Amino acid sequence: MEDTKTFDITSGLFSNPSHLISNLIGFLQGNKFTAIYSDIRAIYSRKDIIRVLIYCEFIDCRSVGHLVLTDLNKMMHCGKDVFYSIKNNFKINWRTALWNQAIDCISKLDAIDMEATVAHQIPCLIVDDTDIPKRGKFIEMIGKIFSHTGHKYNLGFKSLNLSYWTGKTSVHLDFSMHVERRKDGNQGMTKKELKQRYSKDRPQDSHGSQRLAESLSKKTTALTQMISRAIRKGVKARYLLVDSWFFNSNLVSFIIETSIRMILCHLITNR
Repeated sequence: MEDTKTFDITSGLFSNPSHLISNLIGFLQGNKFTAIYSDIRAIYSRKDIIRVLIYCEFIDCRSVGHLVLTDLNKMMHCGKDVFYSIKNNFKINWRTALWNQAIDCISKLDAIDMEATVAHQIPCLIVDDTDIPKRGKFIEMIGKIFSHTGHKYNLGFKSLNLSYWTGKTSVHLDFSMHVERRKDGNQGMTKKELKQRYSKDRPQDSHGSQRLAESLSKKTTALTQMISRAIRKGVKARYLLVDSWFFNSNLVSFIIETSIRMILCHLITNR
């Protein structure tokens, strides 16, 4: 009976688009985006620009290039460079920004039942990677990646993501972008293509440089770092769920160490 009631509330929300839009606008207006670097020289608030970019995702406007072609752009007195300057700013700590959203979201959810016995209600951490396909060969760090779904090499990046299943709600906690250098270190690109790629100088201690270094690290290393951050931030889960290609002895040892601290007690993967 309780499940039916929840479904009725959800269906009512989506049956009336105005409810969904008003909730989204309310969330964006109430969010402080505390990790976003501000610049007093900028005419427009960077937090407001980010609110617009998030809103665009919900109206299926997935790029700045697409945004400038929509009617929404007519309401704004700025060009595309205003949006690109935010997305390309190496001073913005996007990881902290996402974590602030996640912690705020978790704090507003119902109490998480760590003693749940029904399988789909048990809180857990989920790690998975996905392909980010690209077409341009001039993009910074672009290269060939192996697609586990298509079983072939494609141009693009790998995105590694950490999600938290509370027993009722899924919350995106962390992410990292990765390249695959392969044995020759050329990412499946020719020397000419590697030389033509875009490059950018960044201060070594900047968040942009840290992301760049992270893209060259192994996904299994990034995985354990993500889980460690989640534990430090107080996220509680009963087990970790990963795909089989993440499974190795280091991950098993890591889970054993966390189980000693009564954080993660199990590791679940497919064969």
